[in-house]
Amino acid sequence: MTSLKWIVGVGALVSVAGVSTLSALQPPLPGAAPLPKGPAAPAGVEVILADLPPPVPLDGPLEGPMDLPGGDIRFCFPEILQGPAGCMAKRDLLGAADRVVDRITKEGLVRHATVKMVHPTDFTAPEKQVDSCPAYAALRGAGWTPLSSADRVDESRFIRFCGLLSMVRLASPARTTRFLPDGLSEREIAQVPAADWPTFGEPLDAGPVITADGEDPRRWQAESPTLRLVLQDVAHADFDGDGVGERLVFIAVRARGGSAGFAGYSLLEHEGDVIRLQPIRWR
Repeated sequence: MTSLKWIVGVGALVSVAGVSTLSALQPPLPGAAPLPKGPAAPAGVEVILADLPPPVPLDGPLEGPMDLPGGDIRFCFPEILQGPAGCMAKRDLLGAADRVVDRITKEGLVRHATVKMVHPTDFTAPEKQVDSCPAYAALRGAGWTPLSSADRVDESRFIRFCGLLSMVRLASPARTTRFLPDGLSEREIAQVPAADWPTFGEPLDAGPVITADGEDPRRWQAESPTLRLVLQDVAHADFDGDGVGERLVFIAVRARGGSAGFAGYSLLEHEGDVIRLQPIRWR
């Protein structure tokens, strides 16, 4: 598939042109820039954070997006999802999501995130603190920005959680797929071209060394000469409407021996004999 840019609305999907920005999702230093990609890497997929409707009561009628095909598509992200093994179905995510979840501890306690934001031009306007995706999307769409460096870090948690919900809304059942049914495998990761992986400096001659995570079978550790990466296998579905399954993954990156880095969602997609890694950029 050629690289596309998508705007996500409430139940709508249109192709657009525009400038991409990638926000750090599991931030290192506030304001750190994304790491450059290799020259052969795909341009990526651009998504606007959806202004999600209010949650549907769990005991209420299943209407609208709750009735869409693929409501049972499973998303797994133990740090922010409360279901068994950190997995939840699409219909449950859309029905239960309200406040932004920052992290779920090993004891099962949920930590929620808030962010303080300020008006882009009126410096006398009072700051606003938000704790939900609709509130954040409304202010971000109106040009509001985080109040401080600490709030930029808090904002990254919103992009991680609300970004996942935006991808949940895009997910539909795949009519066909070339991915293995039991989750992402080391062999599939090895099919990603070296140029698709993030780098510091020169493009990689070979992909990073991949090892399985001992605690989560859907998580992988990776190391390159300059970077340490953690890859979370989040979901398998059709995210771009072509009927073919892609894998949604979350990749956190840190520089070896330093604190610089970034994190974000990407799509893995079969393209001939390779699997391309396409970053998702938020607007």
